[in-house]
Formats: sequence, structure tokens, C-alpha cells
Amino acid sequence: GISSERLYSVTDTNGLVLSRDVDIKNGVLQFTVRGTLNSGATYRTITGMFHIREDYLGAIDVNNFLSVRLLNGAIDLRKNDAGTGSTLATATVTTSDAVDYSVRVEWTGARIRAWVDDVQLIDVALTGLNLKYLDYGRIGFNLETAGAPATAARVDDVYVFTSNAPQPWHDWRANA
Repeated sequence: GISSERLYSVTDTNGLVLSRDVDIKNGVLQFTVRGTLNSGATYRTITGMFHIREDYLGAIDVNNFLSVRLLNGAIDLRKNDAGTGSTLATATVTTSDAVDYSVRVEWTGARIRAWVDDVQLIDVALTGLNLKYLDYGRIGFNLETAGAPATAARVDDVYVFTSNAPQPWHDWRANA
């Protein structure tokens, strides 16, 4: 639904996913988020998802994706692999309930970087079996809830950009 020009989950169901097939292999997802973000036991937050897997028919696979979430004094870069979630990288950041935060995640090849309010907090590279996510191009959002949170989760100002991998040009004389 839409309330005050912000997207929210009408059913408030944990794990509810909204996605879009944009086939972005390298890109940027930027959004403003608010919710009950200051607890690890009672929360309501919206996570930004990228590298979401699709099956051979183009149906979304909500068991395999990467995501970034702001929760309980941290920004987490997470993976969901065959339905099991785990943290790839995390960084400390101040979180408060009912406050707007600008979150940005950029992925280029195996490198993933994340910012909160224009401060870069995560810079990692996928390795080993995690490289499989590079083949998935869908983006989206996921609602995560626990306990009885007081502040509704909202997302606004969503921007998605595709980008190309940087191409070094070391010798200016080599190509006129």
C-alpha cells in the first residue's frame, strides 16, 4: 500500500517480498527506510534485496538472494542461501525508531559496498560459492518483523541504477 507517499505492507506479514525483474548484474539500489529499527527482538524493517534468483521460467526464488538491512545498531549485508539467512558483513551505525535513513548498496562484479546517510560502512568482495549470486539480476524489498513493534516500516525515494564495471585506461597514447 501507499501511505503519505511511502510504500508499506498492508498485511504486515513477515517475509513479504516485492520485487522487480530489471536484470541488473552491476548496479545501485538506493532507498529511504524507517521503522522499528532499534531492537534485535522487537522490530519492523524493510530490507533492500538484490541479486535475487529466478527459476528457468522467470519466477522469483525468495530462498536465494543478497540483501542489506538496517537494524539494531547495525547495517547488515546478508545472503539467503537455500532459505537460510546469514551475515556476510556488518558495520555499526546508530539506529532509532521512526527516523528516516538513506541506505545505498552498490554491486560491481563481486564487490559490494553499502552506505547509510552517505557514509560508506561496508566494502566486501564475494568469494567461493557466494559468486553464484552474480548470475541473478532481480531487485526488491522484504519486510522483516518480530515481536510487537510500535513503528510501521516504510520505504520511499527508491532509485535503481545499472552500471558498468570500471575499465582502466592506463596508457593514454595506446588509443587515440
